[in-house]
Amino acid sequence: MEFWNRGAMPKMSTVIPNGIKNGAAHIEHVTPSKDDAALASMRASYSGGRGNIFAGETYCQLFVDGTMWMSDTPDECRDHWEPVHRAKGEVLIAGLGLGMVALACALKPEVTRVTVIEINADVIGLVSRHLRATLKAAGQDPDKLNVIEADIYTWKLPKGQMYDCIWFDLWENICTDNLSEYGKLNRRFARRTAGYRGAWVEEELKYQQRQEKRQDRYW
Repeated sequence: MEFWNRGAMPKMSTVIPNGIKNGAAHIEHVTPSKDDAALASMRASYSGGRGNIFAGETYCQLFVDGTMWMSDTPDECRDHWEPVHRAKGEVLIAGLGLGMVALACALKPEVTRVTVIEINADVIGLVSRHLRATLKAAGQDPDKLNVIEADIYTWKLPKGQMYDCIWFDLWENICTDNLSEYGKLNRRFARRTAGYRGAWVEEELKYQQRQEKRQDRYW
């Protein structure tokens, strides 16, 4: 297993084969050239530093209905470092994506079980078997990872179940409108959290929301 040096994230191009499809979901590997990386770096300088990639590095991308849902670029690895770092015991993840976070958590010896709630059956069928195979190859029980097809907003939680780490990652785009959805999930799972609970780019969106409110006062 090859790992990123940022947060022990698995390199997903070594986990999920290129070009595989399942229904509306498919995987693509991409290896940027020097020109691609330079252009991405230039664009990142105008977008808060997001979007940097490295020439010659192979990235894995998940597409659903022609739209890219997730990749394992440096930004994505950084965005998900904290839940992986904090993961222990019982872990609950909302949103499977490439399975990068779920796999990274499941490979940690201090994690006893990872439960993933994913609403898209095509994504589950495409990704989950490769995660289980990787766990088995690493000498771990594939059943340590449990992927459930359900809506995290309506999924019936097991009675009395507490989670040591909860991570919400359901959104395709970085948008302050997501904060209201974060609020709903935080309220729903507050009493089921024994440790860490967080959401994708939540702090960045809170900062962006504060900036937008400041700007509105001057118009």
